[in-house]
Amino acid sequence: MQVVARLREAFDVPVTVRELFETPTAQALAAVVAEQFARKASPMSIMPVFMLGGAYAKAAEDETAFGGSRTAKWLFNIAAIAPDPELLATDRAWVREFFDALVPFSSNSGGYVNFIADVDDDRVRTAYGPAKYDRLSRVKTEYDPENVFHLNANIKPRVSA
Repeated sequence: MQVVARLREAFDVPVTVRELFETPTAQALAAVVAEQFARKASPMSIMPVFMLGGAYAKAAEDETAFGGSRTAKWLFNIAAIAPDPELLATDRAWVREFFDALVPFSSNSGGYVNFIADVDDDRVRTAYGPAKYDRLSRVKTEYDPENVFHLNANIKPRVSA
């Protein structure tokens, strides 16, 4: 019991992991994860889940460039990895379906920007949110107006009028 108490204090987790799954929403989420994860085709495809809290949850929404709600409890990274193109195509579709199934439980339907493999402008904007994207676009305009650093989930510099 002392170990659990020390872990809870160290990671600023107010409840045990078991208690996190006792709510109806958490049980529904667990059911979706179990159903979707079983559908992957490649044994190499993964889905690490990160528990959020601690310093992440203490920072104010506008204090970092990190998109998403500071009240989120979990971060899922669904990744298709396969030894051949056909299996990869199958699991890429699995990732998209899995992501769509998680959206109803999400505080950020754009996802974590560093986990986005199929990058498009709308998804990047959604991941950051309008205010944060606008602020980062102003910074980009000042420090990278030519958009040299664009081979990522790109925030575009503002266009001069």
